[in-house]
Amino acid sequence: MADETTAQFYALSVRQARLWVLSAVSGLVLGALVLWRPEWYSVAIGMIFVGVVQSRFGVVPTQMPWRAATGPLLAGQPWRETPVRVLNTIGTVLYLDNGEYVLVRVLPAAAREVIVRAGRVWLVGPDAKGRFAVRVDGSHTAWPAKRIRPVTGTAALPTHEPIAAMAARVLVERMRPMAGFFPVLAVLYLVMAVFSTTYDGEWWWYPFAAFFVFLTVMFWVSYRQLKRLRPTEPWTRAQASEPSWRVRGNGTATGTVVLDFPDGRRVTAHLDRAPLDLFVNVRQEKALWIAGNGVVGFPHYPSVALARLVATPTPVRPVPSAG
Repeated sequence: MADETTAQFYALSVRQARLWVLSAVSGLVLGALVLWRPEWYSVAIGMIFVGVVQSRFGVVPTQMPWRAATGPLLAGQPWRETPVRVLNTIGTVLYLDNGEYVLVRVLPAAAREVIVRAGRVWLVGPDAKGRFAVRVDGSHTAWPAKRIRPVTGTAALPTHEPIAAMAARVLVERMRPMAGFFPVLAVLYLVMAVFSTTYDGEWWWYPFAAFFVFLTVMFWVSYRQLKRLRPTEPWTRAQASEPSWRVRGNGTATGTVVLDFPDGRRVTAHLDRAPLDLFVNVRQEKALWIAGNGVVGFPHYPSVALARLVATPTPVRPVPSAG
């Protein structure tokens, strides 16, 4: 917890867990409401659906699930670098250099690929029950893990896809089904509003229909932005300086980075809702990569974002006087 970014990510996982609890309680309340007034069932279903979407997509997609044991581990021990091998098994099973087998829970594919290529992780633990916290290169998310019995499996081999491109592709695939379901839901509510007004004289369906039309538009805008995250050109490295950012409530960050290219160009990258890890990596590596179409990130890390590039004059160095 001495690392500021690790502490921020853990706090975000706590917030996400509380949001899930709130959604579950709200679902029970709406279920009781439907039992009391059956004609309100569609409203309840719609509100439950919105709550689930908010809980699932309202935070950073790669954020770890909350586990009660992770906090004490992070507060009581430092990170330590550990060589590992990823095994070809169901789930992410790590074979540690001391002969232990560790299962990392719900680790994204891009983060798993980082471990396969790097051959190491950063560990905290184990505690008395064999629980760990695992961090991969380029990320400060502490994923929960647990010691397991030995399993049989060969070492996983790296893919040929850049890790940043893999992370962007997974995000798009993850949200594509929802992009198709939202318009259907909006049309159904509009139809119900028209029928209710025509045959029953009830107009109160229209606010709900308008609400879901609004959600559909907002979701499609976000989905189209996610599709732009896929790199379309080769990566170009630029020297980075003056990174400045602020963390948003959902765990992303908004800020700017000054970039100097090998050809002498200087631009300022304005990033909105970028992964917090991206800014931390910029500060540590003093560099940022660009892949065209405003896509920035690190090809070897699962952190990628869209940026607005603004040309910035190169500062003129004063010429020393002859005296």
